[in-house]
Amino acid sequence: MSAPNLVSKKQWLTYNILFVIEHFIGLKLSEKFIRPRRIRLYNKLLKHPYIEKRGETINTQTIEFKDFDSFIENKSQLLKRPLVFRGIAKNWPAVQKWSKEYFRQKYAAVTVPLVDKIPGIRDDKGKYGKIDFSTYFEEIDKGENIYLSFSRLIDNNPELLEDLDLTWLRQFQFGMCNGEQTFIFMGEKGTKTDMHNGFTHTLFIQIQGKKKWTLYHPNERFFLDPCAGRHTHYYTHANPNKQDDIKYPLLKYAKKYEIVCEAGDVLWFPSLFWHYVENPESNIGVAFKFVNVPQSFQISKVLTGLILLATKPSLIESFIYNKIHKQDIVFDK
Repeated sequence: MSAPNLVSKKQWLTYNILFVIEHFIGLKLSEKFIRPRRIRLYNKLLKHPYIEKRGETINTQTIEFKDFDSFIENKSQLLKRPLVFRGIAKNWPAVQKWSKEYFRQKYAAVTVPLVDKIPGIRDDKGKYGKIDFSTYFEEIDKGENIYLSFSRLIDNNPELLEDLDLTWLRQFQFGMCNGEQTFIFMGEKGTKTDMHNGFTHTLFIQIQGKKKWTLYHPNERFFLDPCAGRHTHYYTHANPNKQDDIKYPLLKYAKKYEIVCEAGDVLWFPSLFWHYVENPESNIGVAFKFVNVPQSFQISKVLTGLILLATKPSLIESFIYNKIHKQDIVFDK
């Protein structure tokens, strides 16, 4: 894939070679031997005469409910950018009836995992590994700012799947798709998920409240300074709300999408797109995810190739574990 704007072919090749080496030697050795070379690349680009003209918020294409049928005829555009389908899910049973009180009453005894330790994404020291919904809501009522995320509640309670329009969602699956998974997110005001990307294509259904997304094309990683840690995801501690962070001098020059989703909206973003997610108010959302390896290669050969060589866990371990147990694998830091 071509280099991002202003980055020369030589700089792009060098950067990707360093990224691949980091994947194999690990973060500790990389900090000593790779990081200084990467910083030299960044500093050189900072001297580019047109660098100040880079960095913009790209308009996100919005597909209205009535326009969807004509849009879906040209599926190839799905791999190029995020898209928002405004109001497409407004009449789905999940949007009509799901609320925190709904889950409190009907699923109080159900145990849910609080995924507090996903390297680079959720490193906060949560008090819980797994709790039942009743306890979760008791903690919320006491003012605890905890975030239920990446939970397989829906897949483990199939009746909830009936409240989603799976026929509509599966229209996005074309080609060699597998590994379908559904995750629920419940966040109070102020909770967030740090910048990362993953191997799956994602459709995020906003059930209640609002959620703010900041997304970047996979190639913008040159400006985001991510880590290659042999995981099945990538992460960076770059924060789009801290544009002048000296640790990430190129961040303010990265091209981004900013999107706020409301109840009934569905956000699509392709495999390997970076995203930083904030909850400006209490909300519920569902992520419908699936894998298409050839399409991921089309988006980024380097990132896809390294994920296929992941060891913490391997992609096969992750797939098999999730398929059998329908819960999140324990990540090895």
